[in-house]
Amino acid sequence: MTFKQFSKLRRGLAKNILIMGVMLVMVFWPFLGVQSSSLSDLEQQQADLQKQIQAIQQSLNAKQKEVSNNQDLVNQLQDQIAATQEEINLENQQISVLNQQIAALNDQITQKEAELAVQKDNLAETLKTLYEEGNQSSLEIILGSNSLSDVVTREQDLSAISSSINDNINTITQIENSLKADQSNLQTQQTNLSNTVSSLTDKQRNLNIQQQRQSALLAQAAAQQAQIQSNLNSTVADQDNVSAQIYALRQASGGYTSGGTGGYPFANSTPDMPDPWGFYTRECTSYAAWYFNDIEGKYWYNTRPGSGSAWNWPALATDQGYSVSSTPRAGAIASWPAGGIFGSYGHVAIVMSVNANGTINVSEYNWVKFAYDERYNVSPSGARFIF
Repeated sequence: MTFKQFSKLRRGLAKNILIMGVMLVMVFWPFLGVQSSSLSDLEQQQADLQKQIQAIQQSLNAKQKEVSNNQDLVNQLQDQIAATQEEINLENQQISVLNQQIAALNDQITQKEAELAVQKDNLAETLKTLYEEGNQSSLEIILGSNSLSDVVTREQDLSAISSSINDNINTITQIENSLKADQSNLQTQQTNLSNTVSSLTDKQRNLNIQQQRQSALLAQAAAQQAQIQSNLNSTVADQDNVSAQIYALRQASGGYTSGGTGGYPFANSTPDMPDPWGFYTRECTSYAAWYFNDIEGKYWYNTRPGSGSAWNWPALATDQGYSVSSTPRAGAIASWPAGGIFGSYGHVAIVMSVNANGTINVSEYNWVKFAYDERYNVSPSGARFIF
């Protein structure tokens, strides 16, 4: 093999080794990244994620309020539409009643017109008779009658019949006119009601348009809310992942024994449910509050809802008249500030005893996730003690 061939072979091998090295880094980079995450890195990630969660939660609260307001407007419009429909139904019922009354009046008018026609026919016959008899001479009337009294009686009867028929015609005409006036009045009312129904129908149509627009805004806001909620869930999952790594580092540090419940009554409850003291079950705060209240018989609760994290317990102690010291004692609550292995919320535990070398033995919850454990020979450095 010549030197030139050897050099070419060496360059080829070097190139292949470089390619393989890059591929190995690409394959194992995710695992290298996880392993390289120091406690300070995880703490910073957790703090950053907590800020993101708070910002997203604020945005979600605002969007939930917007959705609620839009839903209220939609409900109000639906109520107005329903009320308008009731008005339309009521007006239509009145129109139906008027139609029945108008139909009844039409029947009465038709009946009176028929009666009037009969009376007019009777009057015509009577007038015809009077006319025919009026063309007879007095001699013919007398000769055609049995007596003079018959002549007088006959003329009186014809005159009375004619007068009665005229009276009937006048009465029927008055009734007919009255009925027609009532009919006209009802028709006016009917027209007014029809106009009202038309106006209400227009109003309802406009309300329906407003409701459709508001429903579209509601759907849009609800979709945005769902997206924000999804972002929140994803960010919380990221924070849970970081928290899991912090828990793993805690377990790797050793120095604890796990198992049992320490008598804590919510050991089997769903995590992070409200407890009687204003904290959340299976958290370090809930365990310490239970121990102080039920085991030591001291009164302790969350005086600052929303700010009851473990790091802030010295402030809660001041609220309730307890002493806070940097010197540990048995039965005290130990409160560590946020940061490092204590995460973004800090940590609290119950001091079981103080060792001769100044270290402490503690019982606690959620040092191992949502579980009871005891740690021994713990450094009291940085902790504050409440008693």
